[in-house]
Amino acid sequence: MKVVSIGTYDRLGGAARAAFRQHEALRLAGVDHWMLVGKKSSRDPFVVEAPPMRQSYIRSRKAELIRQFGIDRNRTPLSDTWFSFPLRDNGLAALDILRSADIINVHWCSALLSLTGLDELCALGKPIVLTLHDQWAFTGGCHYSAGCEGFRKDCSSCPQLAVDPFHVPATVLRLRQELTRARRGTVVSPSRWMCRTACESPVLAGWRHEHIPMPLDMEAFKPQPRETALAHLGLKPGPWRILFVADRVAERRKGFQDLVEAAALVTSVADRPVHFLAMGQHSELSSELAPRVEFVGSLSDDEKIAATYSASDCLLLPSHEDNLPNTMTEALACGTPVVGYDIGGLPDLIRPGESGTLVPKGDIQSLAQALINLLSSGETESLRPACRRIAEENCSYPGHARRCIDLYENLLATHTPATSPPVDYDARLWDESIKLLLHRLELRSEFSETDKQTIIAGRLEIARLFYPNGAAPLPNRWIWI
Repeated sequence: MKVVSIGTYDRLGGAARAAFRQHEALRLAGVDHWMLVGKKSSRDPFVVEAPPMRQSYIRSRKAELIRQFGIDRNRTPLSDTWFSFPLRDNGLAALDILRSADIINVHWCSALLSLTGLDELCALGKPIVLTLHDQWAFTGGCHYSAGCEGFRKDCSSCPQLAVDPFHVPATVLRLRQELTRARRGTVVSPSRWMCRTACESPVLAGWRHEHIPMPLDMEAFKPQPRETALAHLGLKPGPWRILFVADRVAERRKGFQDLVEAAALVTSVADRPVHFLAMGQHSELSSELAPRVEFVGSLSDDEKIAATYSASDCLLLPSHEDNLPNTMTEALACGTPVVGYDIGGLPDLIRPGESGTLVPKGDIQSLAQALINLLSSGETESLRPACRRIAEENCSYPGHARRCIDLYENLLATHTPATSPPVDYDARLWDESIKLLLHRLELRSEFSETDKQTIIAGRLEIARLFYPNGAAPLPNRWIWI
């Protein structure tokens, strides 16, 4: 049985790391598993970087301009989490590695796989598995909806885009529905929350759904004695240490401001000062929190990452939206309890009295009190065995591989190959996206001088892309400069 997983990256970002760990688990279990990625950073010989699509530069650059002006410079304050249209495609279905596969597993594929590209994969006649690392596969473009329920209906008047006169997210959602109604596949969700949400979405309601948590190497992530872990990091015993991950602290979904406000309420517990251990980038920490923060930096060595978890009394995870965070499973595997909000996939593994505490989203007082209660109770040590047990039961490599193999074998035994040819969904989406781009590239009085210069440069580039031979543009309301 040959299984090929597809993703934009193999190691960059949480979704890619989770997919790579699945790759490791399946290969250790004897599965002929490969990864096909847009950008490879590992040295794994079974990870293959997809070649660039022939004559794709112009199309890719147009997609980049749509993202820059139609999305990134067109966001509302509701969310700053990644938002993308499924426009770019590398023609993956033509590659021998996929044509020789028995199962195709699609992971996080923004900027790699368009709607037509996905339909071309379905048309190969092989079982398609769609593993959800966020909500993008069933929305009009948002990777997390920020509380919006528009994806359950039509994604019109998207609250994450400031200007959308052509209703591009609605077009994306409609085309996704057309595709998934014409094809059949299997959806794998790492968290129960994601599984429920995907089941209820009009895009994926008709597909088969399975809940399989993503795996973790329990040998790499395991508890270390507190004193040993502290020494490994060059830290001295004494204060309580609350761990948080400082990557992208400016992203509102991560809830970093909630962490800062809760930290102000938890300065000492049982006559011991409370410090915060920061793992990752930390360029945007608040001045109020900085004096109490100990930085370990961005780590790539699993042993040192495990030492950081083991040196901590708990992990504080104040995300407002999340699937099944890698940091949560890593902390539990190292015996470190987690305090966070009762959202997304956190309730799957965070169980009161066993592995941590959950409080209502946005309740800063309760978040701070949960930290105080956990530190003062002595449970930061007594809960360690239960934390480890929960991680082993749900996320071990052998257990995950067994669940996947059972699913794959069942799919191969019951699959009915597709017979219809692929549909060009991309043409309709490109039409609407280009309209949005041209609309955004009009000069308006509210733009700053810097914005205007950027827009003029973008318009000149669009002119070269649309008219590579230098022909004059057709007359329209757009002023060409």
